[in-house]
Amino acid sequence: MEGFVWADTLLYIFGPSAIIAAVILYVALVVKSETVRKLQNALKNLQQTYDDLDKQAKLIIKTDLELHNAQGELDKKISGLYTLQKISHILSTTLDENEIFTKISTAHLTELRFEKAVSFIIDHGTFKSLDSQGIDLKLAIGYNIGARLTSLTWIWVERLALLGGVPLSTTRTVRV
Repeated sequence: MEGFVWADTLLYIFGPSAIIAAVILYVALVVKSETVRKLQNALKNLQQTYDDLDKQAKLIIKTDLELHNAQGELDKKISGLYTLQKISHILSTTLDENEIFTKISTAHLTELRFEKAVSFIIDHGTFKSLDSQGIDLKLAIGYNIGARLTSLTWIWVERLALLGGVPLSTTRTVRV
């Protein structure tokens, strides 16, 4: 019976200790689980914040690029307006028609980002067709003066004459 008492004593000592250890481990597990859950929520919030900041950064970069492009376009337009103001100032210094056309130079066209310019004076009293009199070529920058202008240019001259001398300006190729 002595072996039984000794086993009982061990059971009385280790049984409650095992239960207490199990309870302590369970409480530790619950505390750790709660800590892990809080950390996962914090990580989720940080990830959401990071994603929001990333979207905002992309939007800022896109907006900055658009503003930069718009600024470039505005700079081009301001440069063109400044050049037109310079040309207007130069032209306002004379009343002689022939001198006006000689003051427009290739440099002015380059500043306006044009490669060619042509100017005519059409006399509606004598103009009947392109083969007749009544068209006086005053300015041909970028064109070979000795050569005939392209048929497209002549078609526009004829249309301009038929419209009664309405000023025409284009920066694109026009299909007729």
